[in-house]
Amino acid sequence: MATKYQNYADTNYDSGADEETAPALWIAQTFTPTIQHYVTSVKPYTRRIGSPGTLTASIRAVDGDSKPTGNDLAVGSINGNGITTSYVLNIITLTTPYLLTASIKYAIVLRAPASSVDSSNVIQWGYDGSSPTYTGGKAGTSTDSGVNWTMSSGVDQIFEEWGVLGLPSDAISRVTSLTHRYDRGTYTLELNLGEVVADFGLPEWESKPRAGVPEPSFQERMERTAKQLQDEADMSRQEALYIARKLETMEEITRREQGDRRRTPTTPPVQKKSFAELMEEAKQAGLSPYEARKVAQYEEDSNR
Repeated sequence: MATKYQNYADTNYDSGADEETAPALWIAQTFTPTIQHYVTSVKPYTRRIGSPGTLTASIRAVDGDSKPTGNDLAVGSINGNGITTSYVLNIITLTTPYLLTASIKYAIVLRAPASSVDSSNVIQWGYDGSSPTYTGGKAGTSTDSGVNWTMSSGVDQIFEEWGVLGLPSDAISRVTSLTHRYDRGTYTLELNLGEVVADFGLPEWESKPRAGVPEPSFQERMERTAKQLQDEADMSRQEALYIARKLETMEEITRREQGDRRRTPTTPPVQKKSFAELMEEAKQAGLSPYEARKVAQYEEDSNR
C-alpha cells in the first residue's frame, strides 16, 4: 500500500493563485524526501479549463541551483479533459516507480503540451504565494518546455507525493510448491518459497514422508491405532487390534487406489453392515461374544 511522503496541503491554497500550462509552459515543484523510497504517484492540486488534453507529470533531478534538470526519471499521464473544473488533488500514477534517496532534492514537473496560449484550454495548478511554509523545495516555471527554469522562493505549489518503501520484487516471495507430510494421524503442510516471477501459476503438489523418517509399516500403524483406541475408546487390546486392523486395511486400499498421491485421514469403514453382521464378523475373527458386541457397537456408532 502506498504511503504519502512529501506534501504541501491544499489548506494552504491561496484562492485565485494558480499557475497554468501552455504549449511550452511547464510548471515544477521541488521536494526533498526524508526517507528513501520508491515514488509511485504524485497528486498536483489541479483543475481544468476547457479541454487541455493529456496532462503529464514526471520526476526529475535538480541541479546545484535547485532547478529541474535532465530527462524524466519517472513519468505518468492522465486525460486532462477528464479532471474536474474545481481544484482537487488529481492522482497521476507513474509508469515505473523510481527510487528516491533521502535528503536529495527532486522536482515534480507538470506539462500539458496541447494547452492553448489564450487560457481557454489549460490545466491550472494551485499554489500558496502569500505565506509558503514548505521547507523541502519551491515552485518554478519554464517557458521553453523544460530547458530553462525560473524558480520562486516565495511560491509553493500544492501537491502530494506517494510511494512505497520497497517494490514487490524486493520484498515478496511466492509459494512455489507445497509439501504434504503425513505421519499416522499427523498432517503437516509446508510452504516452499521462491523468487517472484511474472506468472503466478498453481503451486506444485507433492506428498511424501518427512525427510529422514521412513514410512511406518502396516503393523506399526495398526499398533499405533490400537493404542489410540485403547486410550480413547476404553477398549481391550484384542478389541482395539481388531478395529485397528480393519481401519488400516481400508486406508491401505485407499492409498493404493490414489497412487499415494493424497492420503485421507483414518476413518471407520464406510461399508454399511447391520449390527448382527458386524457382531458375527467379530466372532469369526476370534473375539468373545462380549468383545464382539462391544466392537460391533463401536463400528455401528462410527458409521452413523
